[in-house]
Amino acid sequence: MKKEDKEFLKELQHEMLTQDTVCQADPRFWVVMQTVRDYWVDDNVDGICIYDKDSTEIIFEDELEELPDWLKENFDGIVKCEYDGISVEIVCEDENEYFIDDIAEIENFLEEYTPGRYSICNYRDREEIVANTMFLTLRECKEHIKRNGYHYNKPHSYAMTAWRSPQVEKLYKILQDIDWDKYIYNNTWINVKEKLPDPQKWCWIWFDYGNSEGYCEKMYLTTTGKWMKNALSQVKEEHVEYIKAWQPYYEPEPYKN
Repeated sequence: MKKEDKEFLKELQHEMLTQDTVCQADPRFWVVMQTVRDYWVDDNVDGICIYDKDSTEIIFEDELEELPDWLKENFDGIVKCEYDGISVEIVCEDENEYFIDDIAEIENFLEEYTPGRYSICNYRDREEIVANTMFLTLRECKEHIKRNGYHYNKPHSYAMTAWRSPQVEKLYKILQDIDWDKYIYNNTWINVKEKLPDPQKWCWIWFDYGNSEGYCEKMYLTTTGKWMKNALSQVKEEHVEYIKAWQPYYEPEPYKN
């Protein structure tokens, strides 16, 4: 495996372990969720769709509370047209009154004034997972939506779990648990001025005081930048400058090249 491939897997591992889990169990992944509209529904209605047979297009598609504005724009002879939170009240110049709270009543009104012109139905919006979308990290899912959002309707990221999938669970465990530094830097001393080890991970440290051949010691770096030989023993500040290099911990103890 090429070094750049190992670096990629190490970075992916870090992102998978540190990203927001959104309270979703591992092995978690993300998909794109979008809004889909179903027409000709009878329950859990979100709005009304009016189709103009003359122009062969949908001319109104919204909630009932928005209907008065459309009616006043498209029908002469309406004296009053208001939505009271439950129904639409219509009063016409011919003194006919209508109280509309479902599509049957809207259909009756339209059929009386414009016979045979309109077709009406209810619609309901629901969320649906977009096929062929799958991301290992939340970041990549969001970036995909940002780049390709115009393909979807009200898209957002959605976390899922590969439930009872032993192969996926095993793959995730390998990706998340393996110490990639051992494969990338094994038996290679890394200058501490160029790169420091990941915090809280044991590694071999090379001390060089300039008047000897130096020596190797096992220790780890804390999240606050302190070099520790163990939980109770910290490298003294005056000795830190003599720490020259490190490499991932493995047995047996390495020799400086």
